Amino acid sequence: NLYNSYLYLLNSCSRGQYPVTFGGIWCPNADIRNWGHYYHWNHQQIYWGLHTGGHSELMENYYNYRENMLPQAQADGMVLFHSSGAFYSDISNYNGYQALEPDTVRNLTPGAQIAMDFYKHYQYTCDEVFLRQRAYPMMKACAKLYEDLLEDSDQGYMIRGGSSCYESYWILKATMTDWAMISVLFDALTEASVVLGCDEEKRKEYLYQHSYPLSETPLQPAAIERRYWERGGYTVVSRIKVG
Repeated sequence: NLYNSYLYLLNSCSRGQYPVTFGGIWCPNADIRNWGHYYHWNHQQIYWGLHTGGHSELMENYYNYRENMLPQAQADGMVLFHSSGAFYSDISNYNGYQALEPDTVRNLTPGAQIAMDFYKHYQYTCDEVFLRQRAYPMMKACAKLYEDLLEDSDQGYMIRGGSSCYESYWILKATMTDWAMISVLFDALTEASVVLGCDEEKRKEYLYQHSYPLSETPLQPAAIERRYWERGGYTVVSRIKVG
């Protein structure tokens, strides 16, 4: 049912200049729409299954939208972080301008996730022209933001000033989402540079693990353990006894 309904939705309203918002084009109350902007956290999920569903062509206006936003994302990266890398906010409008609010300006993962959407297109289609002209430049621009923010410390490479999770004002020393996207994006850049035969010197930097270690706490016998990242990066552990 989901496969058919989303393909119907995307075929109906995702072939124009702009990608569909996560609410689609059919509103439950006439033309009244809540959350009328693009919200990356919700919006990306509409497109996740299109390659495996055999409909890569329905990704095109999503790629166009994100690609056209790149100059603005780089301008925002310079204003916010003094970096030439691209900062993609979780929230943006049709013109590509972004919400730079307390709960979005330190959420760094949308750009890396968008870049990996571009790389996924290459992985499914093996289109090296797309990789060279569109995916690789997007990947490098989004990785540059992390490169400029990562700084060496006695705990490994850490994000200068910390970062936040989705829809959160808390600035953390280390987040699992950034850890994952740094690792995945830098690995993908290494693979892509080999395919394209370029940036050999840069490849050596990507091969180096530019990320911080995640804190680990062993699971205690007869207990379920939950861990939370708290303000300042400290780990709070709560244990629930079983049985």
